Amino acid sequence: MNVENEELRSKCADLYKNLDQVAKVAIGSAFAQRLLPSMEISGYFRLSDNFPDGYTTIIGADDLSMYIQGGEYAEMVRRQCVVTICASMEAFVSSLFPIMDLKESDGEKFGEFAKEFNLNIQNGNKVLRKIYYIYRHLKLALGFETSNWENVQCPRMLDEMFTIRHVIVHFGGEVRKSAHCERIGRIFRTERGALTLPPNSIDDFIHRVTINLNSLIKRMDSYVACSARS
Repeated sequence: MNVENEELRSKCADLYKNLDQVAKVAIGSAFAQRLLPSMEISGYFRLSDNFPDGYTTIIGADDLSMYIQGGEYAEMVRRQCVVTICASMEAFVSSLFPIMDLKESDGEKFGEFAKEFNLNIQNGNKVLRKIYYIYRHLKLALGFETSNWENVQCPRMLDEMFTIRHVIVHFGGEVRKSAHCERIGRIFRTERGALTLPPNSIDDFIHRVTINLNSLIKRMDSYVACSARS
């Protein structure tokens, strides 16, 4: 992406670096699953060499093989990837406020964005509140008519991703609350309410971040350039 402002370009580079690292972790997990059946492993594996036997964490080769080949390992990796993607996006959004001379605390309070932009979604996601606070300033300053942020599909996709992260961190991956069931699609949860992340989900979530932030970053780059000239 061509970004003129040096500070904004640096923040974008940090975001994309973090997302690239997440992608490598997810690909590495898939590679391990495919590679393991062709390998012969035996004995036990230690988690570290910091503690003597009896105190360190040890796992048997058969248990490790079953864990990886059975899909539990890949599922756990994907869960951690979702948490990292959301953390990276949240940190990026927070970094935009000083560039625009805005207060992040004001953005957290912007709870009327759904009503203001005629979006049929809940207002609980603080990252979305911050984004729409920035978006409102960009729209007022630059005078453009609309963008993907006024299409309900954009915030819904991100809200679903952040809700999945919330369920992982605070509910152990169990989708029990009715509000969470409404915000998380059937593809990501079982009939019994357990969170499940398909193999392509991390690629999906990375694109949810990059594609939807693309227009916001370009508008912001124009805004900063106009502010510098005035």
